[in-house]
Amino acid sequence: MIRKMKKPIAILVILLLSMTALVGCGVADVAYMALLMERSNIESFRFQGEFTLEVPDPNAPSSFRRSPLTGLSTWRSDEMMTISMGISGTGIQTGEGSPYFDFTITYGINNRRMPHSIQILMADDKLYIPVRDFINFMSVYYQYIEQYSATMASNLRTALAQELAGHDYVIINGVTDAPAELPAMMSGGFMMGTALGVDQSNEITQLIMDALPRMFSGLSSGMTSVGPNGVTLEITPERTMAFAEHLIEFLQSNRRAIFREMLNLMGEIEETFRDGDMTKELIRITRFEMEDAEQDFYDAIDYMAEVFAEIRDFDRDLFLLTLRGSRFKHTISRSGNTYSETIEAVLRYQGETQFSLQGQSTMTRTSVDKRTVSAENPIDMAGIDVAMNNAYNSANPATALEITWWYDDHLWWGNPDDVTTFRSGTLRRAEGRSWVSIETILEGGTLYLPVRQVAEWFDEEVGWDNTARKAYIARDGERIQMDGRIEYRTMFVRAREFEKLGYTVEHEGSYGRHTVIITKN
Repeated sequence: MIRKMKKPIAILVILLLSMTALVGCGVADVAYMALLMERSNIESFRFQGEFTLEVPDPNAPSSFRRSPLTGLSTWRSDEMMTISMGISGTGIQTGEGSPYFDFTITYGINNRRMPHSIQILMADDKLYIPVRDFINFMSVYYQYIEQYSATMASNLRTALAQELAGHDYVIINGVTDAPAELPAMMSGGFMMGTALGVDQSNEITQLIMDALPRMFSGLSSGMTSVGPNGVTLEITPERTMAFAEHLIEFLQSNRRAIFREMLNLMGEIEETFRDGDMTKELIRITRFEMEDAEQDFYDAIDYMAEVFAEIRDFDRDLFLLTLRGSRFKHTISRSGNTYSETIEAVLRYQGETQFSLQGQSTMTRTSVDKRTVSAENPIDMAGIDVAMNNAYNSANPATALEITWWYDDHLWWGNPDDVTTFRSGTLRRAEGRSWVSIETILEGGTLYLPVRQVAEWFDEEVGWDNTARKAYIARDGERIQMDGRIEYRTMFVRAREFEKLGYTVEHEGSYGRHTVIITKN
């Protein structure tokens, strides 16, 4: 089985080597990577940063415009949204225990600085956010992202505050799994999914940093430079294409030396693990298999070169033309115990900006005292989801629900007995609309809906009669019984059943397309 996979494994190794050597091994390339590795291995630190992001405004009008560069046409937002963020705090990241971060975020939208901030503590595999900060952030989201009126945003904030009354912290569990593995990943410790201690992580980092100049000696990316403000990496479509061509030529010319250095590196990394460690054994087996697959490694390089050579000049020109003006620029420097960084990123597609990011940050090595919180009545994300839905339904209830599906008995489109299928729908609310996914039953062309979910969207009070085994709607002390069927512990009713509540239910169907619209009068 492994022998059949030799060539794919060889190609994968080449791709990994290519990504590892993305910034080459020139003097500036090595200096850039060394600073990144140094900064990533700081155990305790203080950090701060300011960032500005511009993206197409999802709420602004869009138009179907033709690109003057490529001649292609796409829908484009007519306005950009500016989001600014400031962050400051302290952190501890080691190979022992979960990482610790204590930071404050300030933010603004469209050059309007918000008066609130969010204080976040990450400790013991949990994220702690004060409820008041969460409510303040959501009120900004309601007004400036969802763009509800000031009155509706205030009503939603009030409704959410009522739902969260008595809770002190929002707690998100299991959030440090990925960050805990980040230092290991940056040092090459992602191999076999192993979690590395900080000392072993630093050792493997140094082995890789020593091996890269040997593997790629003479290969310069042409994308890094050393200046008075530090070491800069600047990536553009033109530079990326030129480096890809140069890298393939380099791999073809130096394949044997690269292969030998790669095997030596795997052997050195293998020795950092204890005898009997499963990861050590897996690395050893992989190294032996790669030794037997030397020719496959060379063939894979030739194959990649052939594929790249077959790319037509037209395709290359179209790639460069489509992304013209895009760039990523990152500068890092060190002064004493402080690392300073700036970032500029722009993605342009067919001559128009899709997003831009600018920012600066500092990270200073220092001792950190951990802060603890006393969460007496926290709420988890499942509870937050319920609270937010309840707030939406009470302050901005649905006025209509529209669900569309396809089937035709004569043309064999769809299935009229498509039981328990999730379908997309549109909720028209008092202000705005939202898209929802709803579990339905379609039987004999009749649509059944989950009564509780739909009724609560319309801000109805739903009850359950355990004796009759039926749901009901409570109104002014009266019960309106909803007849239906129970599937998977959920009560489903025909769409027409909502006419008992005074709603209007309409069905439209033509050419296999069917739509049900439930409107609250």
